[in-house]
Amino acid sequence: MDYGLRGKTAVVTGASQGIGREIARSLHNEGVVVTLVGQTRTRLEQAVRELRGTGEGAALYAITADLTLLAEVERVAAESIQKMGQIDILVNCAGRAKQSSFFSMSDVDFQDVWQVKALGSVRLIRAIAPHMIARNDGRIVNIVGTAARTPTSDFIAVGMANAALVNFTRGIARELAHHNVRINSISPGWTLTER
Repeated sequence: MDYGLRGKTAVVTGASQGIGREIARSLHNEGVVVTLVGQTRTRLEQAVRELRGTGEGAALYAITADLTLLAEVERVAAESIQKMGQIDILVNCAGRAKQSSFFSMSDVDFQDVWQVKALGSVRLIRAIAPHMIARNDGRIVNIVGTAARTPTSDFIAVGMANAALVNFTRGIARELAHHNVRINSISPGWTLTER
């Protein structure tokens, strides 16, 4: 199906596996130049190999980064702009989830989830949105789990981070809209992935 995206550029985080990889695949199949971002180099390289040969010749790039670190987020933004020339689409899909009851989770477990899902996404938006604002065009999609709206007792930390991201998305939407930058959050239902 042709969505009129051919020639656009996109950064997709969490793109080495699961939903992020499939979003990268779908965009690439539409002729979008995609930069895949993931933390594990071997999985990221495997994802790029799987996508090569699709996407009607559109380029693919890979950036290995730890999105818990501000410097790494800023590097992802700078390298993506340098490689692709511009960023039309940002898809925040990176996340970590520890399935556990609240009382068995440590502070480190909570911080890890927040650093990747909430802060990683917010920091990427802060790093990339000014580029979109300057061009007066851009699209941002935050992939958040359904636990953001319907929490479960074994995914408390993830639910909290996703709920914060939904709230942030709603809050920043009007400000970005003045610059023709649209932002939305999407909550996919149960999806068969490696996780």
